[in-house]
Amino acid sequence: MALACVAVIMAADFLGAHQYWIGITLLLVPVMASFELSPRRTAAFGALAVVLLIWRYGLPRSQWNHIDAWISIITVALGAAACVLACYRRERRLGQLMKSRYTVEMLQHALLHKLPVITDEALVAGFYRAAEDEANVGGDLYEVVGSPYGTRVLVADVQGKGLGALQLAAAVVTAFREAAYYLGEPLMVVERMEQAVTRHRQRVQANGGTADERFVTALVVELRRDGEIRLIDCGHPEPIAFSPTGVRTVPVAEPGLPLGLGELRDDCRRVHTLRLDPEEGLLLYTDGVNESRDVRGAFYPLVRRLRQWTDLPRHALVRTLRADLDVFARGTGRDDQAALFIWQRVEPDSPAATA
Repeated sequence: MALACVAVIMAADFLGAHQYWIGITLLLVPVMASFELSPRRTAAFGALAVVLLIWRYGLPRSQWNHIDAWISIITVALGAAACVLACYRRERRLGQLMKSRYTVEMLQHALLHKLPVITDEALVAGFYRAAEDEANVGGDLYEVVGSPYGTRVLVADVQGKGLGALQLAAAVVTAFREAAYYLGEPLMVVERMEQAVTRHRQRVQANGGTADERFVTALVVELRRDGEIRLIDCGHPEPIAFSPTGVRTVPVAEPGLPLGLGELRDDCRRVHTLRLDPEEGLLLYTDGVNESRDVRGAFYPLVRRLRQWTDLPRHALVRTLRADLDVFARGTGRDDQAALFIWQRVEPDSPAATA
């Protein structure tokens, strides 16, 4: 583009024979180069602009007697130097941005493992998206842990945004990873996550921070080899069972309190058991999915959409839901979104397989 600018300016100048306005127009050459080229190439185009200007004013020699010629040459030279400096600063900021993005990507891989995940009891596929496209990591979280007691799946949503929400999310998912493998009862796993929220608050206050009263809604699902599913709802949206023959919500009679609020009531959470038909899967999600809005303010019709996709193969469900959410909420922004599709892998002689 800078070369094209040079060609247009020189052609216009020769055709019009107006030497005195060429200085201002040639200044556009390093300016345009600085938008897309490196500092070294911007400097080369700046030098080219100065040389062309000197050459143009040097014909005829009498032009050197005009103060306007010197003013134009000095102006273009100083402008080119300013463009090189601006380009250098742009390149440095871009390098810092790339380093920051790489760091965030590494943080995402550490906090949220890649999907899909295959264990002895389940196949788990899905997606996660932060509210901001460049953020990569937000307040929603998920984890899948294969343990001696079955496959344990967590989907959770931390109240609020920002660094505080991210730190609390890291504390919760770390506690789940350890407890889900070693502890036999899912209620004990949830209790460890409750303790992690409490310790996080204490640590923030001990370091001089303000009292953090964030809570975490969570859904913990345990899939056993015999086909039994146990789940604990900590104030989270109910899961959805889907199959080629239909879609249904899985009601939880008494949802428990979110993590961080367990001290408000004794016996605040219970284990619920269920069994799915062999062809059924389970969808876990955060409220960024079902509470996504279109331009008219209507909520995303998750169950109705799933009923339209009952004939889709498994690998297409994740991609279809994600793309449909983009189309539905286009122009309105979005919240953090996480969705996990779970399919059981049960033993042939288990009750679920023979149902």
